[in-house]
Amino acid sequence: MAGSKSVWSLIVIPALITLAVTLLRLVGDLEHWPSPWFSNAAGGGGASVVLSIVGIHNQGGGRRSLGDSPRMPAAFFGRPPDAPEAIASDYPEEVWAYLNSATPAQPEMGTRRELLIAKWRSEGRIEQDGSPKGERRIESLSSNISHVRRLSIDELSDRIAMLLDVRATLSLMKRDLRAILLGLSAGHGNR
Repeated sequence: MAGSKSVWSLIVIPALITLAVTLLRLVGDLEHWPSPWFSNAAGGGGASVVLSIVGIHNQGGGRRSLGDSPRMPAAFFGRPPDAPEAIASDYPEEVWAYLNSATPAQPEMGTRRELLIAKWRSEGRIEQDGSPKGERRIESLSSNISHVRRLSIDELSDRIAMLLDVRATLSLMKRDLRAILLGLSAGHGNR
């Protein structure tokens, strides 16, 4: 039922409004109604513009809460959930172990998690200096979106970029696992 209401509000209502405005313009043109409202000249057709704006405004629908959203960046900053989550935001144990291990090529650089946090700090996405401003920033980036009153486009962009960084790091884990599996299957074929 909710899906049909969504289709109705997103497709059918604007289509009906467009059809009504088109028919109104056609009748106005054929009946030679006053030109400020139904002119074929540039800038003419003020009524159709007004009706289109009214239709778009009314079609917008109500505002709803996002609901529960994952808090995937929270684990990086040691922020466990305050309450049970509808969408779990913890990482599987194997993934978390991978993120908390150093790269074999550069173990002195720190863990993958530390490297990600350092990258975010250098890019200005976070300020882990203990200041109230820095804490608010980390809270907005790692909390459930529905619990944050207002999120700016920059905060959403930073959150997306941070999650993409995590994804890129984890894709290296997948690559390494693939290499291990290929090595195992090649070794198994030699027997």
